[in-house]
Amino acid sequence: MKRSTLLLAAALPVLAGVAPSSAQASQARLAAARGTLTGVITDATTHKPMAHVLLTLGYLTKGYQLATETDAHGRYTFKNVLATKGIDAYSFAEGYYYFHGETAIRAGGTTTYSHIMGRDTSPQAHPTIVSYYATPGTPARFGMRANKGNDAFSFEMMAISPDLGRLVVLQHGPGNRYDGTLALPAGIKGGTYTFYFVATQNNCFTNKTFPSKRVTL
Repeated sequence: MKRSTLLLAAALPVLAGVAPSSAQASQARLAAARGTLTGVITDATTHKPMAHVLLTLGYLTKGYQLATETDAHGRYTFKNVLATKGIDAYSFAEGYYYFHGETAIRAGGTTTYSHIMGRDTSPQAHPTIVSYYATPGTPARFGMRANKGNDAFSFEMMAISPDLGRLVVLQHGPGNRYDGTLALPAGIKGGTYTFYFVATQNNCFTNKTFPSKRVTL
């Protein structure tokens, strides 16, 4: 895939005769260092847009670990994202191989990153989630126990919440247990959110269905 790296200089507008405060200047610099990522996810066979695809951005990177899902027209949007020359982007949909790519995010503007997903019709064994949990707290705790299919587990084991806009990284523990925690992100109102549990293998297989839990943060 092509990877674009775009750097734009952004200048702080100053009204005639009025010097911006340090707080205003800081806010302007922060806004200039962020951008929007958007795109459309389509089926590789039918070329039709796919609704309700789970997407993650920067799953191991501080300042990211974001999540969303596509709308009825297959479109997704991540707003107010830190600009970068390259960040990992994943897509997950039941009945499809998961997608892993990398994209830049343009400062002060919009970057478009669209891709296709292939249907998973393989009869080979897939990973299965045996049990899973999500419990409220400070932080909230998440976990699952999973069995691998015909290949080794990959590192991307997650609980994904599109309505919260965040993901939880689930770290490998004893007995094929994967656990993680999540504190309510700053600036996000507390509420009850749905998290989908995803287990992945090195051959791009996921569990065939994504179990979910609702938890109050």
